[in-house]
Amino acid sequence: MSKPTINFASVTLDCPNQEELANFYAALLGWNKQRFDEEWLAVISPDKHICLLFQEIEDYLPPVWSLQLSAASLIAAPIFNSFK
Repeated sequence: MSKPTINFASVTLDCPNQEELANFYAALLGWNKQRFDEEWLAVISPDKHICLLFQEIEDYLPPVWSLQLSAASLIAAPIFNSFK
C-alpha cells in the first residue's frame, strides 16, 4: 500500500491593506495577482499550485514576536488541497 501524498495549497495572510501586501509579494515572487471577490485577493504561482491569499482586516493588529500571548498572536493555518 502506498503512502498518501499531501499537496500544500495556500497560505492566508491577514493584513490592513490587501492590495499593498499583494503587490509586494507579486513583485517579489514574479507571480500574478487574482481577485476572487471583494474579500479575497490572491498571488498565485505560475504553475497554479501555490496561492498566497490576502484578507483585509479593518482592526488588524500585527503579530507580536515574543513568547508572551496577546490578542495579536502569530497563527499559521496551512490548507491542503488533496490527498492521493
